[in-house]
Amino acid sequence: MRELTALFWAEAEKYQVLPLLGEIATVWGFPKESREQTKFVYYNGTENIASGMIPPIYNRSYSISADLYNPGRSALGLRSGIAGVIVAEASFLGGFSLYVERGRLKHTYSLAGLKLDTIATRDELPDGKVNVRYEFTADRPGVFGTGGTSRLFINGKQQAEAKLEHTVPFRFAAYDVMDIGTDNGLPVVPKFEYAKVLPKYFKGTIEKVEFDLGAAKPSAEDLRRMYLGISSLSCVEAWIASIRWGTDCGRFWRKRKTDEHSDDEQTYFGSSNRGCL
Repeated sequence: MRELTALFWAEAEKYQVLPLLGEIATVWGFPKESREQTKFVYYNGTENIASGMIPPIYNRSYSISADLYNPGRSALGLRSGIAGVIVAEASFLGGFSLYVERGRLKHTYSLAGLKLDTIATRDELPDGKVNVRYEFTADRPGVFGTGGTSRLFINGKQQAEAKLEHTVPFRFAAYDVMDIGTDNGLPVVPKFEYAKVLPKYFKGTIEKVEFDLGAAKPSAEDLRRMYLGISSLSCVEAWIASIRWGTDCGRFWRKRKTDEHSDDEQTYFGSSNRGCL
């Protein structure tokens, strides 16, 4: 049986029939290679983008660029200025968000709810038209769950850099969506200031959001792992993590901390760089 299994995968790769059930595979972020796009453009107000229609950012380098307009704060302080989510996918159980908080550009990445990584710019966004960009440079493009380097830019100038040790190897969640200008459903960032203080809809103007994807061709071994349901994070681990997140969430709402509005990077469920564990 082992020999037949090995022969099957070898022949499947030889005759280019992978990925199997390609139409269904799009749910997990693996569209058929012949139809794969590398550039995606979205506009403000585009919400609930379904799985299979979301840019497959997994196991590759990619960038997210957004053209914004910052109205600035009013002289009397009656207008708070630019704030809110630019683009967000999925939730704190696995997903990402690019957003503006207290005038600074931030990006948070959730590794299946097990770890949160947040990067923020040094400077606040300038008034008027501004371009912001998040870049992820994969250490090993095409390798399942590859780590890499995150960078943030304002008007082409690099503002921040941080290391991501691991990434989610396929679709964050088949049931969740991506939004432009808001974060529907469960929040990506389980932090009071993000989920409750930031405006529901982006304050300022989002002219467009563009994804630019690098090359990523999964190996035959990685494709086998995908279809056999084996990943770097097992289903059991993810299930246990979701229970722990839910338990801690209940504790938070039963006893809200007095410093919940502070900028100490405290989250609903723990420190932002450790997530729920």
